[in-house]
Amino acid sequence: LIAHIQPALIIADDAVVSLLGRDHAIPMCGVHELVGSSQGERFEPPDIDLDDIALLQHSSGTTGLKKGVALRYRTILTHVESLRVALQISGAESCVTWLPVYHDMGLLSCTVMPFVLGLRVVSMDPFEWMAKPHRILALAAQHDNAMMWLPNFAFNHLVRFSAHLPKQVRLDRVKAFINCSEPCKPETFERFLATFAAHGVTDSQLQASYGMAENVFVATQSSLSSVVRRLSVDTVRLQRDREVHAPTEGADLVRFLSCGQAIDGVQIEIQTADGAAVPDGHVGEVCVRGSSLFDGYFRQPALTASRLRDGWYHSHDLGFRVDGEIYICGRMDDLIIVAGRNVYAHDIEACISQVDGVRPGRCVAFGTANDVTGTEDVIILVESTRPESLHKKLQSDIRTVVSNEVMLAPSVVKVLQPDTLIKSTSGKISRAENRTRYQNGTLVSWVRN
Repeated sequence: LIAHIQPALIIADDAVVSLLGRDHAIPMCGVHELVGSSQGERFEPPDIDLDDIALLQHSSGTTGLKKGVALRYRTILTHVESLRVALQISGAESCVTWLPVYHDMGLLSCTVMPFVLGLRVVSMDPFEWMAKPHRILALAAQHDNAMMWLPNFAFNHLVRFSAHLPKQVRLDRVKAFINCSEPCKPETFERFLATFAAHGVTDSQLQASYGMAENVFVATQSSLSSVVRRLSVDTVRLQRDREVHAPTEGADLVRFLSCGQAIDGVQIEIQTADGAAVPDGHVGEVCVRGSSLFDGYFRQPALTASRLRDGWYHSHDLGFRVDGEIYICGRMDDLIIVAGRNVYAHDIEACISQVDGVRPGRCVAFGTANDVTGTEDVIILVESTRPESLHKKLQSDIRTVVSNEVMLAPSVVKVLQPDTLIKSTSGKISRAENRTRYQNGTLVSWVRN
């Protein structure tokens, strides 16, 4: 990555410098020891051309060279202004966060944006948060108009540790808990609301957005003046026809949470595989363009050309629009086609995660081609908190839940040793890498099918 970027200067401590120096495969750009102190001296910012590249946001994938999303100063400042309008920011807000700053959500929402707008930042170490997540809520309660950005899993993590939050902590002064970064689930909001209603949390505080690093941070934001819309859809019509229809009485349904409308300066279009726009209520690829869009991946013209076409960024996310609001179904790469049905991997994982004995956040579902049947087999891998003697029972419980809730029979359910599954640097399960290791036979499991 260093060879690809060719940085003019690396600022690091001695430990990192020594590690880089030992790796002779990386051509060093030159290491300079910075000495002296500027304490007490006034910092004079250099002259900056707003059309220069300000930073690279690197993708959170687990394999291959990380994609450097090149963002210009002007693009970032334009996006911050759109966020200010969408979030009705007055300047009195505080960003309360545990998010690491190497990921776009932590970098933009809780670092760059509040610095530009002059907001207070209250930051907690991510590892401390994972161990004691309730403490972030206690911090938020101490600041008026606190804003918190949380991936979907974080809402569930807070619920699991809710008993540790003192009863006297009040959260009614929090401006917004914003669900971002993962597919947002209605059940997540309902569970969070039921758990923390006694602390003053209301439905209108729970908000959602949809975004990607290629658009600086977000592309949509729900309205802070209303409750986020929920939508119930006929499961069969959605999976078979890729169309949104209200379920008839007795029909199976799937529920979606709105991610709101496009923020200022952003246009969103739902397109078919050949680039044609689809009508509202039809599923297609979510494509984005506008004043917040990046110029391309740093020094990767082929990749840039494949994702930026005719001014549209092709996100590889599947979704639909209803009444001007965007709903996300899942990633194109995570779509499993079983006997003509379109099933999303994260829907399977969501129901598996509720099974007692499945280690929180440590399960994955994906499809593999079956040449005999001509369709895909559904593979489920989980890490367990149960003793080994109960793993057969865990497999049975998972099969039952998936059959009842997703209406399909998994081909394989494997129970794995702790910390076997691979996650990305942003903490998301990497389906592609886990699929590759499963197919290569390099995953170690306790229970064999």
